[in-house]
Amino acid sequence: MIHKLDLPATSYFVLMGMKILAHILIAVKNTFAAEMLSVPMIPVSNIELLFVLVVFGNKKIILGGVYVPPVSGSDIYDSHIHSVEFLHSQYSDNEFIFMGDFNLLSANCDDSNLGVHFSPSSTQSDFI
Repeated sequence: MIHKLDLPATSYFVLMGMKILAHILIAVKNTFAAEMLSVPMIPVSNIELLFVLVVFGNKKIILGGVYVPPVSGSDIYDSHIHSVEFLHSQYSDNEFIFMGDFNLLSANCDDSNLGVHFSPSSTQSDFI
């Protein structure tokens, strides 16, 4: 586990999730411009999202971090998708990199020409 105090304060711009027990930290070297982005309020309270716009020369990239608690219902995943759709509508000219802990137990993912597809295992389909 990395704590924001583990990073040199003069070298990084550190952004953390807004929850009391923040599970998300994005650190950007301070030689790059960075700003935290806000998304509309999410109706569910136990998902953690953090989105940061980083400028690398003439390229703008949105970094996204998400933490979804284990055995979460479909409303949690829907909320995350709505946040991503909102950001894409506002920043469609930028590139996106999303990472996080989705706690998708026994998920089956398939990467193809059409993108990555997810199918839950039989035990998890009750929750998604």
